[in-house]
Formats: sequence, structure tokens, C-alpha cells
Amino acid sequence: MVARDLEVAPFLDPVRNTLVAGDVRLYNAEEVRRALGVPASEPLSDLALAYRGYLQWGEDVPARLVGDFAFSVWNEGSRSLFAARDQLGVRPLYYRWSRERVSSASDVRQLLPPAGSRIALDEDQILDSLAKGIRRHGKTFFRDITLLRPGHILVATSRGIAQRRYWFPPAIRQDRSYRETCEELKATFKRAVRDRLESDRPIIAHSSGGFDSTTIVMAADEIYREDSGRPPLWLASALAPGAPCDDGVYIEAVTRHVPFAARTWSAFETELGNIIEPTLASPGLRVGPGGGPRRDLELAREVGARVLIAGVGGDDVRAPSGIFRDMAANGRWLELIRDPTFRGSLRRTWRGLPRAALGFLPPSVVTSLVARRRTKVLGPPPAWAGPALRASWPPPPENLELIRRAWPSHVASELWARVTRPHVAGIIHHTSLYGAHEGLEVRLPYLDVRVVELFLSVPWHDRIPHGNLRRLAHDALTDYLPPELLLRRGQGSWRSVWSRNFRGVVPSIEALMRSGDWLAAPYVDRGGARQLVDRVAKSSPDDLSDEVITLLRIGSLEAWLRALAGAGFRV
Repeated sequence: MVARDLEVAPFLDPVRNTLVAGDVRLYNAEEVRRALGVPASEPLSDLALAYRGYLQWGEDVPARLVGDFAFSVWNEGSRSLFAARDQLGVRPLYYRWSRERVSSASDVRQLLPPAGSRIALDEDQILDSLAKGIRRHGKTFFRDITLLRPGHILVATSRGIAQRRYWFPPAIRQDRSYRETCEELKATFKRAVRDRLESDRPIIAHSSGGFDSTTIVMAADEIYREDSGRPPLWLASALAPGAPCDDGVYIEAVTRHVPFAARTWSAFETELGNIIEPTLASPGLRVGPGGGPRRDLELAREVGARVLIAGVGGDDVRAPSGIFRDMAANGRWLELIRDPTFRGSLRRTWRGLPRAALGFLPPSVVTSLVARRRTKVLGPPPAWAGPALRASWPPPPENLELIRRAWPSHVASELWARVTRPHVAGIIHHTSLYGAHEGLEVRLPYLDVRVVELFLSVPWHDRIPHGNLRRLAHDALTDYLPPELLLRRGQGSWRSVWSRNFRGVVPSIEALMRSGDWLAAPYVDRGGARQLVDRVAKSSPDDLSDEVITLLRIGSLEAWLRALAGAGFRV
């Protein structure tokens, strides 16, 4: 947070009879000012600057903005609403529309009808939440409340509403050497981190010991050394002592190399009350890293921080899925077979060759086929399913938006599909709300649109692994890795940590099943859910089975429905 953030309240433009509201943080504010001819001496909030851009560029304004933003402009004269959301969806924007009225907000709860009203639940979203995760864009748990899609604008009038994509993948660049690409990536990443360190208050940065969070913290250290007049930055780390995923040694290595204060805690310190304290916005556990306590948020309250920086999105942006198909399509079979990242056991190699041979098909076709295989249709409805869930079974494949054009490579097609898929959008959305519900602004450097577009513009031959699938990011950001992390090879699974923490919530779920009306009856059979509890109780404590996850989803749904009823809504 900075001084100009104090002027972020909605405002009225009496000359044009427009009302402007939003949550806007621009990282290219100076460029926008210059393009609009706004002098640096004129005090403007980022929201006001975005509105100036709207007056100048109209519906094209979001494509000119770099940042995390969601804003709306209501024109009283034309009775129309314009709204826009940032390219990767770091800031949420919800809306309700009817022919009589339209509303937009940054929180679902602001759009709920008055207490005492009957509330229309979205059964598709409930189905997805109980099945295999988010499969559709724009859904909330309320039928008439929609989430504007990332990289889209909304235009609403009394005649109807329309969403339109404004952000598209960049062209592949062939004018750089590999070394120049690495240098540009490092500079762009450092700028993304620097922009997100702007604050007048302390900052909390997640430090997990992995590549993404470590490069952010180490880049921040370099930036702080160049400008010592910055607010305190705290590292927050969840440890998993004794588990395969415990990265304590790497977290400690990072801490030794930077001057920032650090707070660590055990992810096994389960907080059992979370499931019975949902927000009205949606079901879900209010837990921290690894399903453990939210000590990072406690630290933020303790030191007065207003910003949380995390490495979310890094894995999705850095991994070059589809590279083996590109190698096959371009006749690099020998190099493909010899690459250590492809070659394994004889069986694994022979199974991988047909998948690589798919490279001879158009990239958009293969991307669609791979996505359908990843989100394959499930079998018959489970025994615990209620009547409404059975009637709408099975859930559909994940809804991917493929740009219908001649893709230059499988890498580009896969990366675009991944960063725009509903599942990834859901993770970003959840991360943003994780901080927002506690008054923290979440900032995600790897989801800076300049960083993402740079990865998208890299030609396939610069993504050949040579033994490291994430070679490009590793080569570009090696300076932001302590020597200890250069030797790291993979990370152990967090499944045992999640399992132990999730099982700690089972008593809360059992209590819900034993008492009160079962509000989830249309979606979940109470008897079937009790049988699920029995099976989970007999399974291994370290086994994060589908049944454990399903039980949590059922319990979260029932707790949420009871919270709505307790707030006066008729469900």
C-alpha cells in the first residue's frame, strides 16, 4: 500500500455523468500518464488513471494497462456499464444483471440479496466443487452472480450483456538469441518483483524453499540493496518436519542469504474450527499452506503488513508442456530420445514416443485432446450423491478457450491453454481472496503480464530441455538462487501433510452429520456421507485419497449452507 491508495474510493464524474469504482494497481502508471499527457505533478489514484484511459481509448483501455485491476464505469446517460479485469485475473470482479438493473463488486457478498430472501444456488458449481475441481469459467455458487473472466471486458445494457476477450497471446519472437532471451527474462522478472514491493507498510513474502518463492525473495534482496529506504519485508514459511516434502534446509538457506526477518511454523498445527466458520461467499476451508494454520496472516496483523507476495503461477508459466511434440514435429527424434528428461525406463520411453508423435497434428487439436484426457469424464455417480447431483452427472470436461488460429508451436498452444484454463484461474482467484478476506493485497510477480507474454513469445527451440524441463527460467534466474538450491532435484509430495491436516477436520464434519437438518440433501446423501467417514477413519493417516478430499468438500458445503441459513437466507 502507498499514499496514493488512499484515494481509491468510488467517484462521480459530474461532467460525463459517470460513476467509477474498482480495485486497481498499475505497474505501468508512468507510461500510461505519458501516453495520456497527464503531468506527473497531477495527483491521481490508479483507479482515476484507468478511468482517464477509458475516456481516451474506450473499450481498448485494459489492453494498455499492466497491473492487477478490476474496475467498472457506469454511464447514467446511456444506462450502460463497462467493466474490465486484468489479464490473469489477480483481482476479482463479480456482476449481477437483469433488464432492470446491473451491479458489479469485488466481493460476492456485496451482491447477495437482502437477508430473508430465497437465494438461488448454482448447481453446476456445486457439482464441480464435489467432483474434480473447477471446470467452467465465470461460475460462482449463486446462479445470478457471475465472475468476469480474466482478460475480458464486460458491456451491459438493458438489452443484454456481453463479455469479450481483450488479451491475446503475443507473436513468437525470432529476433533474439537464447542469451538475450535469458537477459530479458531476468530484467522483466526483476521489474515485476520491484513493482510489487511498492508499499508504505511492511510486506509479507511466502518463502517455501521452492524455485518460485526463492527467486522472488532473492530478487527482492537485490532490489532492497539498491534502495535501502524500503519498508520491512518478512519471510513466512510453513515447515513439514519429517515429511518427504520438508524443505526446511532450503528455507534456511534462503534465510541465510538475505537480511529479511523470518517467521516459520509447523504445517501440522491443524486448526479444527475452520470448517464451521465459512464465509458467505463460497464453501471452503480457511486454512494456510499445507492445510495448516494461517500464521502468515497472523504475522501480517502483528507487524501491520498490508501486502502479501507469493510465487503462485510460477509452475504454470515456466513448464514448457508440448516441447517433445515440437521436437518430433521438427524431426529432432534422435535428440528427443537422448534427452534425459524424456528417456527413462524402456517402457516409459516407448509409451512416450506415441505422445510425442502427436506433434504432427495441429497444436490446437492436440491441446484440446490432452485437456480432455486430463479432465476425462468420470464414471457413474458416487454412492453418496444426492438426487440433484445424480441428475446432473457426469460433470463436463474442463472448458478451455483455444484461440482459433495457426499456432506456431505446441509449446505456445499448451502454455496459453494452461494460463487461461478455469482450474488455474480458480487457484489465482482463491489466492487473491485468501489475503483479501484479511485486508491484505496479494501480489504475484510470476503473473505479471509482461513476464507471461515473454514466456509465450519464446520460440520452441529455445525451450528444448537438455536435461531440465524448466531450463529457460533456471538459466535466466540462476543469480536468484542460493548455491544450495542449484543442487536441488525435485520436491517431495505434500500429500501426507495435507492428509494429516485434513483428517484433523473430520470430527467437525462428523458433528455436522449428527445434528441439525441436512441442508446438502439435494447434492449429498447423508447416509452415504456417513459411510464415507467410516471408510476414511479406517484408511492410512498419511493417505490423501480421493475419499478424504471428497469428505472435506461435503463438509465444507454443508457448513456453508448452514451459514447462509443462519444469516437469514432461504436455501
